[in-house]
Amino acid sequence: MKQSYIVSGGGLRNRFRNACYLCTVFVLFLFGSLQTMQAQKMQKFPGPIITCPASFEDQHSRMAMKQLADRKQASLTGKNNAVTADITIVFGPGAQGNAEVQEAFQFAIDIWAQEIVSSVPIVVSADFANLGAGVLASAGPTALFQNFPGAPVADRLYPPALANSLAGERLD
Repeated sequence: MKQSYIVSGGGLRNRFRNACYLCTVFVLFLFGSLQTMQAQKMQKFPGPIITCPASFEDQHSRMAMKQLADRKQASLTGKNNAVTADITIVFGPGAQGNAEVQEAFQFAIDIWAQEIVSSVPIVVSADFANLGAGVLASAGPTALFQNFPGAPVADRLYPPALANSLAGERLD
């Protein structure tokens, strides 16, 4: 017995409609994907301030004494290790008139200048002030950046020195 298939106009119309629905869904999916793949606009947020509580207990947050002595001797004799970053200190009012504070900050900056690699100059604001009972120090970035040119991960926050280095230019 021979079977025959009849294709009615309604069947072709339904197939065409289904194909149109699939194309529409595909185009909407593609358009949505392209929007997320486009570069995000760079954003700048205020940076957090981190406090270091004063404590009479050892916090184990210092350099090894031998390494510290070697660096001090190298700085006195002018035989510093290669500097890999240009770091400038801007002293606030509490530190401007205090030579010991300036020397301590400069000593720390000299260490960091040998440890950090950046082609973009780094500016550190430093001050000396009473921060209240139980607070030894505070520090933090002036801002946080995300979605800048050269950012390795989208929507991740980076402090200025790192963001500037990754972007190859000053963003702030």
